[in-house]
Amino acid sequence: MESNSLTQLWAYVGGLVILLPLMLVWVAGFLLAWLRWERHPRASLLTMTATGVLFLNAVAVNLLRVWITNFLVQQQGWSSSQINWWFTGLGVWNGLINAAMWALILVAVFGGRSGPPPPPEEDFPAAAYPPDSFRKGRPGN
Repeated sequence: MESNSLTQLWAYVGGLVILLPLMLVWVAGFLLAWLRWERHPRASLLTMTATGVLFLNAVAVNLLRVWITNFLVQQQGWSSSQINWWFTGLGVWNGLINAAMWALILVAVFGGRSGPPPPPEEDFPAAAYPPDSFRKGRPGN
């Protein structure tokens, strides 16, 4: 039985190692959003929520994948077609969570931004210049 537990642990750790580059990006995004909270609270909140959920979802889905494989197949003796429904449901769940969190990130990046600032007021009214002063060449030309 101990060998089976060790196999499960390695399956779980192996799944997380595969996800490590993504998980590092999510942690970096979370930390950057946290550090910029004062400047951009709304975007930071959305980014921290999305990256946190993506991270936790990856951990949970990986754990469920190992549990389904071990518990339902090895201990309960379920058939591959029965297990297929569990993995399909897990895949749909993972896809929906990922899509929703990436939508949050897009809202954080592009949502709620104001337009460009208005052009500065003219320092001098146009009437102060003769009408053809800008059309003539420089003196001496």
